[in-house]
Amino acid sequence: MALMDAQEKIAKDYLAYKGYESIEFEPDGNIPPDFLVDGTIAIEVRRLNQNYENEDGETSGLEEDRFPLYNLVNQLLDSYDQQFFGKTYFVYLWFRRPVGSGKVVRNAVKEALDEFSKCPLDKKTKIKINSNLSLNILPASSSKNGKLYLLGGCSDRDSGGWVLSELERNILICSEEKLQKVQRYRSNYSVWWLVLINRLGFEIGNDEKRYLNDGIL
Repeated sequence: MALMDAQEKIAKDYLAYKGYESIEFEPDGNIPPDFLVDGTIAIEVRRLNQNYENEDGETSGLEEDRFPLYNLVNQLLDSYDQQFFGKTYFVYLWFRRPVGSGKVVRNAVKEALDEFSKCPLDKKTKIKINSNLSLNILPASSSKNGKLYLLGGCSDRDSGGWVLSELERNILICSEEKLQKVQRYRSNYSVWWLVLINRLGFEIGNDEKRYLNDGIL
């Protein structure tokens, strides 16, 4: 029997909170829908995330590039522990998509860190890896557990934006993706719902609240 993922657990709790008593998980097995409510309402669940659209019109969640890049750089930074000489440097990432292939990026970042390690500076140093990826290296105020380099943070230039417009854009992307997925099963049930679990993490700013109240958005 398949286990529910985090989004599905949240959706089930929400449906129970709304008073639905019969909530069947994967009534037809590992195919849509995710839930069948009261024997009549087919429900699909999806994480509502922020997406990037490439030049070919293909979309992918920002995390699909972000996490692999974090892991790649973190592993690379750890490889410099043996070169620790009593000083630690924070490495901050600045990037936007497309970043480039993992192997090419790793080699370019390693080359930049090798050069910096030969002659480290006690001031903020910006190193351009390619047109979409840069490193900012800053000396830490004290050494950090024998680490020459530590990942200090990042700036994902594709994330963020106007909350309402990003909500609208990504709801359409997620809805279209699910529509394609359930198309061959649509005739199995007369009613289909889509439950989106918001992972955008944005808050509506004052300007957008004003526009919303004025009926502009």
